[in-house]
Amino acid sequence: MITWPSVLPAPRIGISYNPVNNLVVNQMEGGNVRQRQRFTGDGKYYNILLSCTPFQVEVFEAFVKHSLADGANKFNFPLPVGTSKVLTDVEVLISNGSYQVLDLSGGINWEIGFTVVCEIDTGLSALELEAAILYGENYEAEFAAGVDAVTNIFPKDWEQ
Repeated sequence: MITWPSVLPAPRIGISYNPVNNLVVNQMEGGNVRQRQRFTGDGKYYNILLSCTPFQVEVFEAFVKHSLADGANKFNFPLPVGTSKVLTDVEVLISNGSYQVLDLSGGINWEIGFTVVCEIDTGLSALELEAAILYGENYEAEFAAGVDAVTNIFPKDWEQ
């Protein structure tokens, strides 16, 4: 798997994301609009801004051209995923293989903007969602304590 070059900065500024819309809406001749799920996997479009030196801009453009085949190949990139939003390497693809480069100060400071598509599920599962609604922000510890309590009530023999 292709990895993000270490000479390029990790995304520290300007990370935002939009969930992929997986709904298909059909207009009906009469009655309500029909809406259904196109697929069950949910990805996200992450909008990335990188603050770079002129050298890093050159490396980024060469990386996209040669390593990513003008943006057609997937690569590992650090994104804030999961409930902790800690930067974690995940497999992404540059959306449409396009990016923007902006000169911020006469050739000294540059900014690179691009959108990546992350196809892994980075959110809560249905069970985690129920636990989060029930227990609040500290749901993981509360849920684990609830599981321990149930395990103590029922002997482990009943699993057989």
